Amino acid sequence: IARGKTSPFTGVEVRVLSWNADSQSFENWPGDSYGIENPRITDERGEYEFLLPSGRYELLVKKSGFIPVRSAEFVLTASQFIVPHVELKKREGLRGAVEELLEKISPF
Repeated sequence: IARGKTSPFTGVEVRVLSWNADSQSFENWPGDSYGIENPRITDERGEYEFLLPSGRYELLVKKSGFIPVRSAEFVLTASQFIVPHVELKKREGLRGAVEELLEKISPF
């Protein structure tokens, strides 16, 4: 996870969302069923990884003070490690303050 294009971020929450065919929506992936923590927090180098089984996924990346990023949907046809690169942008102004407040009361 990077700030702009240069500096890595520590302490960023990276959450995997998986497709639920019954509800026709992406929901929090139950990593504990696979012995995998979800969400993950980036380390001092801004790195993280997930080992995911086959399926349809999205990532939700969040850090206080920054605009959350939701990835495009991706499909895995076999289990594999994922370590995508994501850039975060700083929240600014009144809108940023309101978004920050709303995020604190959101379930994700």
